[in-house]
Amino acid sequence: MVVAVFVAAAAALMYGGTLLPGLDLGDTASFQTVVTLPLVVPRHAYPLYFALGKLFVAALGGSPAHAMNVMSAVFGALSAGAFAWLAWALTRSRTAALWGALMLAASYTFWSQAVIAEVYTLEALFIALTFIAALRWWRSPTAASLAWLYGIYALSFGNHLSMILFAPALAWLLWHGRRRAAPNPFSIRGIALAALIASAGALQYAWNFHGLWAMTAPRASAWELVPTFWFDVTKTDWRGTLVGAAPLNQWGQRLDMYWWDLRQQFGLAGLAVAAAGVVALWRASRVWCAALLLAWSATFIFAFLYNVGDTHVFLLPSHQVAAMFAACGAAVLAEMAWRLRAGVRSIAIVLLLLVPLWRIVDTWPAVDRSGDRRAETFVDAALSGLDPQRSVYVADLNWQNQNAIGYELAIDRPELPRTLSAAVLWHFPEFVSRNHALGRDIVLTAPAAAKVRAVYGSHFAIEPDPRAPASTLASVPPPAAGTPYLLSLITPLTGFVFDRGRVDRVARALGADQLPRARYVVLAGVAGSPPLLRAAADRPFRVSARLPFGRLVVRIEAWVRFDTMRRAGFGHVVVNGRHALTLERGATLGIFDAGGGLASLAYEGGSFAVQPRYRIPVLR
Repeated sequence: MVVAVFVAAAAALMYGGTLLPGLDLGDTASFQTVVTLPLVVPRHAYPLYFALGKLFVAALGGSPAHAMNVMSAVFGALSAGAFAWLAWALTRSRTAALWGALMLAASYTFWSQAVIAEVYTLEALFIALTFIAALRWWRSPTAASLAWLYGIYALSFGNHLSMILFAPALAWLLWHGRRRAAPNPFSIRGIALAALIASAGALQYAWNFHGLWAMTAPRASAWELVPTFWFDVTKTDWRGTLVGAAPLNQWGQRLDMYWWDLRQQFGLAGLAVAAAGVVALWRASRVWCAALLLAWSATFIFAFLYNVGDTHVFLLPSHQVAAMFAACGAAVLAEMAWRLRAGVRSIAIVLLLLVPLWRIVDTWPAVDRSGDRRAETFVDAALSGLDPQRSVYVADLNWQNQNAIGYELAIDRPELPRTLSAAVLWHFPEFVSRNHALGRDIVLTAPAAAKVRAVYGSHFAIEPDPRAPASTLASVPPPAAGTPYLLSLITPLTGFVFDRGRVDRVARALGADQLPRARYVVLAGVAGSPPLLRAAADRPFRVSARLPFGRLVVRIEAWVRFDTMRRAGFGHVVVNGRHALTLERGATLGIFDAGGGLASLAYEGGSFAVQPRYRIPVLR
C-alpha cells in the first residue's frame, strides 16, 4: 500500500508538472467538446469516460479542456499506483513494485497520454484493477471474488471496447482455477453470474442509445435503431477497413517500428529486465506467466495489424504487460541484492532504482506540454476577424483541425454562424443570397472554397480573406545575423504540402546551403553562418549541438511511415534540459532569443499551420 501511494503521488507530480493547460487538436479536442454536450450518441461511445469527465468538469469549473486533461492525469497517477499494487501482490517485492510502476509511469507514450484528454490512462487503470481482481480470485476463488472480477471487467467496457483483448488471458486463468472454485466459472451458475454482470455493465451504453433515440424518435422505433447503434458504437466501418488490415509487405517495417517503440518506452536496460522477468515468472507460476503472455500477445497482435495512423497508442496495453514482466525481473534482481552484504546491498538497490529515475529525467522534457498553447493560437488565427453579425463560416478542415475549431465554436464562440460545405453545397446560391441579405460575408476555408469552385466554377467571386493571418515560414521576419534558429522538415501528411522552394530560400537566408532529402531533416545554428547542426535520416534519431545559449538536443519521437498523428508532436527540441519547441510534420521554424527561449514559431504544411481563408463578400 505504501509503495502504491508513493508511486501514485510521484506520477501525479510528473503529470501535473507537464500537463497540457488547455485545448489540443484531434481526438483530444473532440473529447474536450463532447463532455459538454447533454447527449452522448453511439458514435461518441465511451459512456463511462464521459460520465466521469462531466464530474471533473463540474468539480473543477473553468475550461472543460483543462478539466479533461486533469482527469487523464488523475487516472494516470491512479493506474501507476494500481500497477504497483499488482506488481507487489504478484512478486511480494516492494522494490520490484516501485521499479516496475515507475518504469510504466515514465514510459514515453503513456506519459504523453496522461497529460491530455484521452481514454488510455483510464483503460490502464482498469487493466491493473482487472488483474488485481483476477489474482484475488486465483488465491481465494469464491463467488464474491469472482463477482468482483466480472464487475470490474464489465465496467471497463464503458471506457474502451479494446478490453475484450484481455478475455483470452482471463479465460485461461479461470479455466486453470476452475476445479477449486466455488462456483466453477464454467458451470451453469458461473456462466449465469457472468451473463448477469455483463448485462449490467452493458447498461452504461443506454446513455448512448438514448442519445440516438432522442435524435431520431419518433421517426424510428427502438428496434429499428439497434443496427445503427451497434454500427456506431463498435465503429463497424473502421473495423472493416483497419482491423487486421496492415499489409503483409509492411510487416518487416512494422517490426522495426515496434522494436524502436519498445526502446523508446523502457530503454534496453528495461527490456533486458523484462526478458528476465518472463523467465522468473515462468519458474514461479507457469499459469500466470502464460496468462500475461496471452495478454501481451493479444494486445500486441491487434495493434501490430491495426492499420491506423496512431498505432503507438494501441500498443499501450502491451507495454503495460511488458512493464509487469519487468517488475518480475526486478524482483529477482532485488532478491539477489538483498543477499549481499549491507553496504553492497544498498549500492545495488540504488543502482537498480536509478534506471526508472533516469527514464523520468530523460522523458520529462520531451513530454512537457505545460507551456503548449499552439492549439489556441491556431484557433485564434483561423477565426481571426470573424464577426457573428457579418460572417458565416464554412469550416471544412482536416478532421484534427476541425475538432479544435469545433471546441472553440461550441464553448467560447457559440454565437458565430457556421456550417460545413456538405450541408449547403447543393443549395449554395440560395445560401449565399440569404446570408448576403443579412449582411454576412461567406467565409470559406481552403477546402470549402475548392469544393465550391469545383461545383460552381467562376459563378461566385471568391477572393482571399484579408483578415486571415498568413502562416508560412515566410511570415517569420528574417532574423538578424547571429540569431539562433532551428529548421526541421518532416515528411508531411497526405493532403498537406509546403513550398519546397520557399523552404530552400528560408534556409539560404539563415545561412544553410542545399537541404538534404530525407524523412527527417534538421538544421540548427545562428543566422548568417553555416549550420552548427545538420542531421538527415529516414529513421528517428537524437542529436545535440552547442549553440550560443547552451546545449540543444533534437529528439525525433515518431515513426512517420506509420504515424499520421502524434498527440505529443513528432519531435522535440530541448534547450538546457527544458522543452523549447515541438516539431510537427511539414516544416517547422523556431527562432530563439539569447537565453534559449522561443522568440517566434512558424509551421508550414502541417496540422498547426493556418491555411488560407477565402470569402464571398457582401457588396457594401
